[in-house]
Amino acid sequence: ALSAWRMAIDLRALEHFVTIAEAGGFAEASRKLHLSQPTLSRSIAQLEEAVGAKLFSRGARGTSVTEEG
Repeated sequence: ALSAWRMAIDLRALEHFVTIAEAGGFAEASRKLHLSQPTLSRSIAQLEEAVGAKLFSRGARGTSVTEEG
């Protein structure tokens, strides 16, 4: 049961990743997903920890997917 629960979390985080990438940033993705930006940030941080890579580059010009992402 625990592994099924972890799978659901991972799939949700992947959905968050795709939505952020398609939306071009966390703000628009949070609106599309009806989630707060901190919730998305935590989800992506956990996904980045799980895969061992930084998935997004966040800067003054916005958010972009890294090469690893």
